[in-house]
Amino acid sequence: MTNEKKKIKKKFSEVLTWSQSPNNGALAISFQEKTVLVNGVNSNSVTPHLAVLHASIGGKETFQYWTPISDRSNEQVVLAFNLKKIDNPILYTMNLHHTKNEALKFDKKTSIKEDDFILLYWEVEDFSFISMVFEDPSSNLTITECQFNIKYSSKVFNRKLLTALLPKVHATEIEKTLNKSEEKKYLLVV
Repeated sequence: MTNEKKKIKKKFSEVLTWSQSPNNGALAISFQEKTVLVNGVNSNSVTPHLAVLHASIGGKETFQYWTPISDRSNEQVVLAFNLKKIDNPILYTMNLHHTKNEALKFDKKTSIKEDDFILLYWEVEDFSFISMVFEDPSSNLTITECQFNIKYSSKVFNRKLLTALLPKVHATEIEKTLNKSEEKKYLLVV
């Protein structure tokens, strides 16, 4: 393992540790086989109502999503965000695209191809988080943008944005699952 890869893995571990406490400038999400956990929102890990990861890096595509009523299995992938510098959020990933135990770093200096991207969305109650990583061809910078919102209307907006950005087949699958989830929630309340 090169020194650079060791530094990235060490920083990834630091950001994961920061995410164990709220208001520490870090968020992390862990896709596991049958569940998803988010850290950094409060003092305990939380299970989101919806989590979606769509990425294509180096021609390898990944699509994973999870809801409490979903029966999908996911590959184990961990994403950790260093949000301490608002003008340059840094995303660290572990196991993205079957890179077992390899940490990757994405910030504005990271060189990625024009077709490469990462789209992540999750929600818990009225909290929603959407993040995109992509190359800006006009500046040759990698854009790492994160939006964390605490309003119901923002969550609805972010869901709409998410489904607009996903390929139709994935957007349709998520919309069907969300409709079932909303129906189930309604039936539990009545």
